[in-house]
Amino acid sequence: MLEWTRIRKNTLIIGFVLFSVEVVGIPQRLEPAGWASVPSQSQGISWSQIFNWLRHRKVKGGSRDPSFCAITPVSLLNRVSQPEPSPVATVWNLQPLLAWKGSAEHIEVRQKDNDHLVWKATLTAKDQHINYQGKALQPGQTYVWRLRSRVNSKFPVIHSASTFQVMTDTERQQVKMDLIRLKSRYNPRNTSTEKLALLRANYFAQHQLWSDTLREALRVKQPSPQLAQLLLAFFTETCKTNNEMRSG
Repeated sequence: MLEWTRIRKNTLIIGFVLFSVEVVGIPQRLEPAGWASVPSQSQGISWSQIFNWLRHRKVKGGSRDPSFCAITPVSLLNRVSQPEPSPVATVWNLQPLLAWKGSAEHIEVRQKDNDHLVWKATLTAKDQHINYQGKALQPGQTYVWRLRSRVNSKFPVIHSASTFQVMTDTERQQVKMDLIRLKSRYNPRNTSTEKLALLRANYFAQHQLWSDTLREALRVKQPSPQLAQLLLAFFTETCKTNNEMRSG
């Protein structure tokens, strides 16, 4: 469990500085001790920058089906401490966004430790993302989400399987308070729903909570032309980009 109070006093404010030497300056991954609640500066932030980060994440491995690509949540490559295990994707929302590229018939979420099924849903051929809709996931627990289809009644095909972990309750509550403070800095009369979503997306991106980042973009009911175009381009091109990253 993170010592949030101590960390807040000792961690420098993470601004909109391009720390990473990787492509397009992805925010540097914070190790658990650095997951402090730190104000994220929003001056100059744009959806273009958010999606630039999302497209160029270094993700671990590939799907079992070459025509498939799990987008988020997926594990990130550990470029600093290889050959240690790659960091497991982390989510804040208890009903996280699950996103992919490809066509599947079913999606399911299982507990990682005992393979217990906690939720499943039927998909259409056009679905590329869905918010988890089962009982609230448990803070601190690790889950596996899978996309599958059936060739026939006896032979299911698992296209993709990815692991993610829900933040601990203490961590989640700190993030919740940060988001409340973030919203309070802006006059609601002068801040559109999309602008607030952008500010929240930036906050999540600074902490490399990519499922929560993308969820903010998708929750805008009437996106601007720029956001709509970026979303379309992202779901069209991101798997190609990630496959290039995997093989590089």
